[in-house]
Amino acid sequence: MPNSKDEVTRPLQIKICGMRDPENIEAIAALRPDFLGLIFFPASKRFVGSSFSPQVLDVISSDIRRVGVFVDEDPAQIVACVERFGLHVVQLHGHESVEMIADLRPRLSSSVVIWKAFGIDQDFDFARLSTYEGAVDRFLFDTKVPERGGSGMRFDWSLLMRNPSHLPYMLAGGLDLSALPAAFALQQQDPRLVGIDLNSRLEIAPGRKSVVQVEQVIREVRYGISR
Repeated sequence: MPNSKDEVTRPLQIKICGMRDPENIEAIAALRPDFLGLIFFPASKRFVGSSFSPQVLDVISSDIRRVGVFVDEDPAQIVACVERFGLHVVQLHGHESVEMIADLRPRLSSSVVIWKAFGIDQDFDFARLSTYEGAVDRFLFDTKVPERGGSGMRFDWSLLMRNPSHLPYMLAGGLDLSALPAAFALQQQDPRLVGIDLNSRLEIAPGRKSVVQVEQVIREVRYGISR
């Protein structure tokens, strides 16, 4: 689904994921990414933890969307987290079925959107995406690893040309400042790409992001190089 090379594309949306440190959340929120992601998967190195307080998020501007990342979680627990932490996006990063999502959707406020993440490798069957159309609002394509994200590795983006779905998608996996020119080029080829998910490549420790590196990425995406 290529663009004309003269067509002007909108800046990619920016999601900073794997946040949990209160001071770091405040510093990153001050840079105004579009989304800030919290991981509610206990096996993750970036799990927010059972004692994470909703008040930590009071420093986040109302125009920054809060994303909760879940892996094969019970729908009732997802709803509880959405309500407790004021989440705007539910990102499902496990083996969630269309039936599970159909059960979850009516339990959420109509303002809450659902993203479905998939780990991509050479063997990924893109035909399966068609079953999720109408069930989710956006896809997220990440590098397939046993840890379900946060690997710092980039998959072969040319595989996305096999994607038959019309839904918009986020791009994840090994993204940092050096990856942006290729991401801009991909967006020119495929306008379904609407945003980038940044995590481990911008970290100084699991769950703590480099403010300098995040600022560099945001400046480059919004005001930087000519595409």
